[in-house]
Amino acid sequence: MVLISALPILNNIHCGIYPASLSSLVILIVLVTFLFLANADITFCGIHQLEHYISGESLVPFTVQLAACIVYSFCLWVTTILFLRHTLKLLLMYKGWMYEVHLKRFSFKTYIWATLVRTLTAKRRPMLYSFQSSLPRLPLPSLEETMERYLQTVRPLLDEERYEKMNQMTYEFKNGVGKKLQHYLWMKSWWSSNYGKLPCLCFQQL
Repeated sequence: MVLISALPILNNIHCGIYPASLSSLVILIVLVTFLFLANADITFCGIHQLEHYISGESLVPFTVQLAACIVYSFCLWVTTILFLRHTLKLLLMYKGWMYEVHLKRFSFKTYIWATLVRTLTAKRRPMLYSFQSSLPRLPLPSLEETMERYLQTVRPLLDEERYEKMNQMTYEFKNGVGKKLQHYLWMKSWWSSNYGKLPCLCFQQL
């Protein structure tokens, strides 16, 4: 039962650090610590800087050095994950391969793209949500486009009188609180992959 309850947590960790792995963190810590203790500091004095923040009277020098190596390795590991995710997100924005599926041979650009994507994802077997944080963001439609689509959606459901009333309410919303909500929606789209909850509040006011 404990193992079953821990599976969702392990899956979230697995997807959260993709395309890296926990074993890569352990390998990086061992490598950085070994090189530092062998007087081959490749961190450009980064570990020495961390020692000043970790050092204490009750800690022996070796413990401080080991803790500094672990902290530095973890920060480097997280930075690498973010870099790989951003690179993968930029690669997944390429759509040229869709227009070349029917061709006998792919273009050189598509071949390079496929090679880079395969290189970034070949080391680990992805799970269902492994690419969730690397997917390109959905484009945010303008307020005018949203209102126009909304009116097109409700037009078959309303008679002429109710549609004219809805059209007037939409106009007032677009030139009133809609601008402020659109601004909030734009800010939310930068840090959230699901910015679709806010428009529901907008339409409820209509």
